[in-house]
Amino acid sequence: MALQGKPWDLMSWGFTYDFGPNGGFGGPKSIIQLEQEAAEVMAMGGGFQAYFTQNRDGSIKPWYFKMMGKLGKFCHERQSFCKGTETIPQIGLWYSTYSKRKQSNQVYGWNVPNVEGNLSILMDGQNCVEILMDHQLKKKLNQYPLIIIPEWTGLELGLKQQVLEYVKNGGKLFVIGANAVKEFEPQLGVTFSGKPESAVYTMGFDNQMVTIKTKIQYVKAEAGTQVIGELYHGDDFRFPTGNPAATIASYGKGKIAACYLDLSGAYYTYQAKGFSKLANKMIGQLLYEPIVKVTGSDYVHTAVSQKEGKWFIHLINTAGNHFNQKVYEYDQIPATGELSLELNTPKPIKKVVLQPEGKQLKLNYSNGKVFVSVPSIMVHSIIQLEF
Repeated sequence: MALQGKPWDLMSWGFTYDFGPNGGFGGPKSIIQLEQEAAEVMAMGGGFQAYFTQNRDGSIKPWYFKMMGKLGKFCHERQSFCKGTETIPQIGLWYSTYSKRKQSNQVYGWNVPNVEGNLSILMDGQNCVEILMDHQLKKKLNQYPLIIIPEWTGLELGLKQQVLEYVKNGGKLFVIGANAVKEFEPQLGVTFSGKPESAVYTMGFDNQMVTIKTKIQYVKAEAGTQVIGELYHGDDFRFPTGNPAATIASYGKGKIAACYLDLSGAYYTYQAKGFSKLANKMIGQLLYEPIVKVTGSDYVHTAVSQKEGKWFIHLINTAGNHFNQKVYEYDQIPATGELSLELNTPKPIKKVVLQPEGKQLKLNYSNGKVFVSVPSIMVHSIIQLEF
């Protein structure tokens, strides 16, 4: 991986497969689905490969060749803007291998729902996120303006102390989860009430509401602690419970934020934009100047990388029925429509180029900020910044 200083790649299946009790069969994906998957990998600087099944006698299936050719063309057009790039640190999502061993008896497998669910919330909120494992966090911690803990408990004590020192020195920490917040009870600026329990409430903030069924830790904010969102009895602002959904407290020169609900399982069970909006509200209070803000579509994933003095903002159209387990394959997605990017960079931008088309885009200035209008994206566009 880029964080290890080594090349890496991921393999995508050219087919879907149902492993469930009523499954045992699958079918081929479309070129659009495979291009979306390739874009997510290449945007982070990785190599991409796709596996297409063969017949039982080992022979290949010639009808796949045309699709393979299209997928190869899509990747090669973007290769020079992806290969050899390094991601620019923004948000680090802590994958605690130490905690995983304590929370799970699983040795191998992909079942890490707390990481997957919270990663989806963050990416669907158009945030630039990297997963950091324990050994990476130890070495790279101070490079990231914001670290997020996704529902882990039983953190390794030495690394936990390192993270607290990072916050004392000006870093930002966001802890998510009804049990995970207990790890930082002395630093959160709240008083805990009872133990976490499963319940149904509505979260309200900024004149919007979202209902959630999940595990919740009840707390009361102390003086000086900022409250973000509140729990309500139903979707009516007239009936608050007095329990915050999330809080932010100062700790040394930095800040520690907490969300007192498990979000990952709820987001996987019933997606609602309110989850990403709450996370973005918190991130907006902690990460004051993200490199890029996107408006114009809710279905865009972002990543920011650099190579040879140039920066690359990757915009991936994520429309499609990914979440619907009854949909094996789709071959069309709506284009994003024109997007507007607000850019925050340490040096003045001299030139913006839409890749792989090589089309120069116009910079617009308003109230001291830099904006770029991006043509409608079908699958994956790259905004090249030159300084």
